[in-house]
Amino acid sequence: MCEVIAFSGTHAEPARAVAWDALATALPRGTRVVLLVAAEDVSFTTAEVPPLSGMRLREALPNLVEEQTVGDVGALHVALGQESEGSRGRVLAVIDRHWLAAMQVDVVRAGHRVAAIVPESLAVPLAEGAWSLAAVGATTDASANRGAHGGAHGETSARLFLRNAAQQAIPLPGEPASAIATVAALARRATGAARAQQLDLYATPAAKAAAKALGEAIAMSLAVPISEAGGDPFIEWMGRRGHEGAYGTPMSLLAFDGRQDGRAEWARWRIAAALVLAILAVQIVGMQWRWAGLKREASARRDEQTRVLTTAFPDTRVVLDAPLQMSRGLAALRASSGRSDPADFSMMMAASARIFAALPSNAMRGADYDARALKLRFAPGMASASDERERLVAQASQEGYVLRFESAANAAGEAVASLKTRGGA
Repeated sequence: MCEVIAFSGTHAEPARAVAWDALATALPRGTRVVLLVAAEDVSFTTAEVPPLSGMRLREALPNLVEEQTVGDVGALHVALGQESEGSRGRVLAVIDRHWLAAMQVDVVRAGHRVAAIVPESLAVPLAEGAWSLAAVGATTDASANRGAHGGAHGETSARLFLRNAAQQAIPLPGEPASAIATVAALARRATGAARAQQLDLYATPAAKAAAKALGEAIAMSLAVPISEAGGDPFIEWMGRRGHEGAYGTPMSLLAFDGRQDGRAEWARWRIAAALVLAILAVQIVGMQWRWAGLKREASARRDEQTRVLTTAFPDTRVVLDAPLQMSRGLAALRASSGRSDPADFSMMMAASARIFAALPSNAMRGADYDARALKLRFAPGMASASDERERLVAQASQEGYVLRFESAANAAGEAVASLKTRGGA
């Protein structure tokens, strides 16, 4: 048996029960619903859970309840709850996997969203230091609520279950003596804060009279006071937002790791994901804006170079590389006026002879000319002192050249320097 509770916002709708065969028409499409599974269809146990995560933990959970289960553990869905009090174990809720999946498929096909699937024994308000006794009376349309996937539960005058912890509850037999004995056995195993200090009673009108008498007998056996805390336990639970953890961490059978559903996990990371996307968007826009600015600046510089070239050499018809064309034009003007280009090989060799005149005749090992620059190699030990290099650099500057020594010698131990014109440095 499964009961459907529809709610909008944080409040349950007044008509909490919806028949399965009318699921598609009784509620507006997109309604969020909480499914309450009959207490008899869910069993609770505790077990020490291995330190696994993800799919490996999902696959390991059914094996933890194998000894307490009759049948194929592969057909079971095990929901992982919180740590049990006074134990290293975790609370486990066990239910038939195929039946659970069929319920969710029915709800999705009807056009609704499942917010949580909760055992009805946990859909009862639970005050701190108290145990809750819930009694739900049978109704005339109970068979409609079972639906096509309902379990085989015989109708009784009242269905009873006791919630004794945030994620632990048990169904109680209808016979008073057996119910009292079951609760007494549970109380003997409870220790410390888990022991009941009060018994809260929740009962629908149809079951209130019988439940009150039974509750008083149970409270007497526990030696605790009893309080009539409310009526229908499910409406009380939903009205106080119990599905969102108002009475401790809720156990939803939707997720194996104790979460209500995938949307709950997404909600925790939604703000962080939005910030990351916003930062990426700003970064991309900023890069595009900067790139556009650099393109405009480069275009302006090319236009300025072209303007200078065409102004200096009006006969220029096509501009391909303005700096190179300007250099060639100036070289042509020097040649036509009988002046040599300071970057010519002969001019640079003559200048180097003047710059390095103070060095011994065998100080220079070689000179290579490439790209309007002269690369000089000196014998090991020559032109190595810092003061000597500073003097040579100053001499080159007087000649209109730039002399730069490399910091390290080459493989042959030779000092290496480059000589360029001042404009080409």
